[in-house]
Amino acid sequence: MGSEVGKAAGRGSGAEYASAVPFSPPSVFFRFLLRMDKMSCIRRSIIIAGIVVFSAGYHLKAGDLRAKSLDFNKTYLFLCTKGRVQDHEYCPSRFPDRIIAQGTAAIPLLISRITDARRTKRPQFPYWSYTANGDVAYFILMDLFRDSDWASATLPGLPDLTCNESEPTETCWREFLKEHGREYVRRKCLEAWEANKARVYWDENSRCFRVHAVAREGGK
Repeated sequence: MGSEVGKAAGRGSGAEYASAVPFSPPSVFFRFLLRMDKMSCIRRSIIIAGIVVFSAGYHLKAGDLRAKSLDFNKTYLFLCTKGRVQDHEYCPSRFPDRIIAQGTAAIPLLISRITDARRTKRPQFPYWSYTANGDVAYFILMDLFRDSDWASATLPGLPDLTCNESEPTETCWREFLKEHGREYVRRKCLEAWEANKARVYWDENSRCFRVHAVAREGGK
């Protein structure tokens, strides 16, 4: 997936800067509390409101990171010889693990990307002429809801492909999109998800999402 290399800018060496500006987080915090005690009610209210807004913004950014983590332009994400994208013995990429780690929260994110027709920088599936972001999102979604037999879908209502054995998957998919469109696929996936989301859980033994017969307490 790559690594990021950068430089930390500063004035002089770390030792010089530390000696010139002594810093003790506890002492700074207690001084701040003492100052707040001497402030007027209005000033204290303004500072507290600012802290609340900052905290809310931080959590929004954390949520945005989830969507940004679905970057399908990484180099060769899915060089799978066969099987599902989450099958480590056939798919060396650990990108699907990052999606699975988000739990069921990743599913609506994948569904929302199905209509994204922008092409990835390189084909992300072997033997494909090109892949769009929506193509990758759809096939990840389908694999995550496919049983360990590689055939049975575990979420009823998903718009699965029915291809001839001699027909390349890419050709079958393009024809399906030509007939129905991406919005149709997204809508059908969303309907299947909304109808079952309170009962979906991750089965580590089969490495796929499944649907409980009865909704789990709290809708989890």
